[in-house]
Amino acid sequence: MLHLKQKKQQGAVLIMVLLLLMVMTVLGVSGVGNSILEEKMSANHMQNYSAEQSAEFGARVAAWWLKSNVNSLDELNTWFRVGGRTGLYSIQSAVAQDTICKESDGCSFDPRVSDHWCSGVDDDGNEDDGCPLHKGFVTLGTNDLGTGNLPIAVTSPADLQPQFVVEYIGLTDRSGRATGTGGTESYSSNASGSGESHIFKVTAVGWGNVPTVRNVIQRSYFISL
Repeated sequence: MLHLKQKKQQGAVLIMVLLLLMVMTVLGVSGVGNSILEEKMSANHMQNYSAEQSAEFGARVAAWWLKSNVNSLDELNTWFRVGGRTGLYSIQSAVAQDTICKESDGCSFDPRVSDHWCSGVDDDGNEDDGCPLHKGFVTLGTNDLGTGNLPIAVTSPADLQPQFVVEYIGLTDRSGRATGTGGTESYSSNASGSGESHIFKVTAVGWGNVPTVRNVIQRSYFISL
């Protein structure tokens, strides 16, 4: 009888050991799964943060360029006019060519849509009528504006540098709201400048380390001329 009882005790120990191993295996697999999930979440967070910082840097470069190159009404008219440089637009010009979409019916620019960041020409070099940015956009690290190579975002890959466009909105009143200029091509008849504040809207897009993660920001900047 004693011998049989010992066998039963040994069988119970074996079952307990197997159950313990099963529980440890389940916990181990669950821990690995959680670790992988946390790693992916951390990587996504870093990608989104990198895209946000890239877009912010693009907007700051655009603001720096504006302050460096638009210091008089003459310079304002030179840059934001028909035949102006890449990525520079105006909603105050009487000429449709100066505006985003060229005032075409049904056309709109949504900076969140990747296809809207187009160069204005198709693969054959002809004007792309479906592109809202017929003057294209400015890419950091290039000489798109003709004033020398712009700074680069060192945290962004060479082929994913931030891009931006600038729109001249117009004069402002004391509250900071835009006031119209009557649709005239010249922004002021006072060539010497009046010290009035002008609004420029910068739209910038930046990426993480992959093209599928992007961030868009818009900033308004005021310059007294």
